[in-house]
Amino acid sequence: MFNLFRGPLVRMLLAIVALVSLVTLSTRGERGPETPRLRVATGQFITPFAAPGATVEALHTDLRSDTNANAANAVSSALSPDGKTLLILTSGFNNSFFREDGTPILYPVLDPATGLPTGSTTSSAEWLFVYDVSRGAPVQKQKFNLPVTYNGLAWDPSGARFYVSGGAHDIVYPFRKSGSAYQLDAPFIVLNTGGQLDDTKAGPSMHDFGLAPFPVVAGLGVSSDGRVVYAANFENDSMSLVDVASRQVTERVVFTAPGDKTATGEYPFWIAVRPGRGGHPDKVFVSSLRDGHVVVFDGHGPFRTIDVESEPNKMALSKDGTRLYVANGDADSVSIIDTDAEKPLATISLRREGYPYNGANPNSLALSPDERSLYVTLGGENAVAVVNLRSRRVAGRIPTGWYPNSVSVSADGRTLYVINGKSMPGPNPGLSGGPNPTFKNEYIFALQKASLMSIPVPDRDSLEKLSDLVDRNNGFDRSHDDEMMEYLQTKIRHVIYIVKENRTFDQVLGDLGVGDGDPSIVMFPEPVTPNHHKLARDFVTLDNFHVTGEVSGDGWSWSTQARTNDYNQKSATGSAPSTCGPRIATSSSAWTAGRGIRRPSTRASRRCWIRPGARTSCRDRKTSAAWTATTRSRRARSADISGTKRYAPVKRCGTTASTRTTRTTSCLRRCSSRSRGRRLRIAFRRDQRCGRRSGASTISITAGST
Repeated sequence: MFNLFRGPLVRMLLAIVALVSLVTLSTRGERGPETPRLRVATGQFITPFAAPGATVEALHTDLRSDTNANAANAVSSALSPDGKTLLILTSGFNNSFFREDGTPILYPVLDPATGLPTGSTTSSAEWLFVYDVSRGAPVQKQKFNLPVTYNGLAWDPSGARFYVSGGAHDIVYPFRKSGSAYQLDAPFIVLNTGGQLDDTKAGPSMHDFGLAPFPVVAGLGVSSDGRVVYAANFENDSMSLVDVASRQVTERVVFTAPGDKTATGEYPFWIAVRPGRGGHPDKVFVSSLRDGHVVVFDGHGPFRTIDVESEPNKMALSKDGTRLYVANGDADSVSIIDTDAEKPLATISLRREGYPYNGANPNSLALSPDERSLYVTLGGENAVAVVNLRSRRVAGRIPTGWYPNSVSVSADGRTLYVINGKSMPGPNPGLSGGPNPTFKNEYIFALQKASLMSIPVPDRDSLEKLSDLVDRNNGFDRSHDDEMMEYLQTKIRHVIYIVKENRTFDQVLGDLGVGDGDPSIVMFPEPVTPNHHKLARDFVTLDNFHVTGEVSGDGWSWSTQARTNDYNQKSATGSAPSTCGPRIATSSSAWTAGRGIRRPSTRASRRCWIRPGARTSCRDRKTSAAWTATTRSRRARSADISGTKRYAPVKRCGTTASTRTTRTTSCLRRCSSRSRGRRLRIAFRRDQRCGRRSGASTISITAGST
């Protein structure tokens, strides 16, 4: 094979120009000798029922007789201090659903001061579920819809209260126990943080152009006496301290302000509070997604930082508070911090021995009651890693559903409660004009549903078998041609990589005359795109380059580095903190490590963006906070934090504020938003103008922003 690459053509090659269309893979199910295996769009397999005694249940909302309006993209879970109640929070695409008769499903907008309905309604509803786990098996007891959320979920140490992040509404929702149930406890906590650029010279112009970042509440923490709530201001690089009794912000600790020469604590995400000891106050630890460290604050003197590894996200404290465990999402590792010395003690690698690349996406962790084991969800491997804290090594891995986002451990240590963010979406003929008699929302993120798994902690023998299965599910049992990659590095000096956004191969290059193209469905033929055609003829054409992204937001990362990191996964799947969300660079060592490629800087400018996939219902033309950028002033935003009146109406049903309204664009929108599970033969029957033809029935059309 090497002779093929030793010819004069390769030796003279200075550039490879690749025109690549984003093509998604559909699902295929396989059944092995012991457990059913479902292939997901990434090419991986999931085996959620493989662990002995494992159960999986959907997060039911009971809004429809089918599953269409069930909750999507669960991101956080939290077990009560007494171990009897489990909370589950979603932050994704949970809006614009209809009942089977076509009636829009709407929710009352609540007054932050009284908690009572204002008379306005919204179609947006993230979900908070309350489960009774006192007898092991989870039983759903309550569910609350909240218009916008973002990851943050924290119990009061007494267990009588808990708090939920209101995300881009810059609000914290307090709940209190009433009898055997919980209820919203008005007044809500309105942070009034304002946009980070509001008080700068650039602020007015940024607002005029709709580019100013919103405030966003992320992680939450509660003081040991329950009197103070700590809120991570994700878009403001700061933390707010709230007096619980008055519900007022008493202090805001700014980690980095616009114009600072040193970046510290940017994109604060998660909060862990260590109770004070020996007359000393509580210590508050805040993970900084961008800057790779944990900020320490105790109210005495300036805050400090502890360096960890890349993209620290969720954290967990030991019972005595002396150890802090930090999941490093872009490094596939866990950092152990000595909270007294405020120094890292050790770093536990979650990679397999000898494997050089990242991509496991550790995104939450929980300790066993005896603190001998640490359980870490691996979103990128669809598994939970079991870490032996004595040896500080991975003892094994337990398979889960698709993209686990959080894990909690039962009070007796016998059961793991894992929430999965996704499910395979399946076909969506109604989105492209096909029959939809029950008015399903068939946008891809509306079809990807979350689930709750209960997994009995496996014994050693079972864990070994499950670990082997996780390896097979992720392709680690297959050899990788690193020798070939090393050889090609010596021959290829430059790569020019061109991705044709949101277009399938047939839409642009179907008339090229080479490759697997269909000229009958070309939408941008050679007279329209002569440069693309010439580049493809002069250099190389990749007509079957498959990318597993659901939309452009994660498709870019998949096509460039063969993975997306955890932040990108959560923002692309509908839980972007706000329409002016952070643009954290996602290029990471998953692709560049060991390949001699210089990594791009992890610093990226903040810019407002319309979330990929944002749509509005034909029956409800107002948009929610996660859809449309607003140019209102700081005062206007804080005055109307819950309603939808302050957001600009979408001019045409089914489009975002920036989309064109031509017939061609409409066609492309329908094509690019089909779910990955959609079979091509159905796509052709629905709309001959759109899509990509292929002889393989397991390849579907491109998924991209709508």
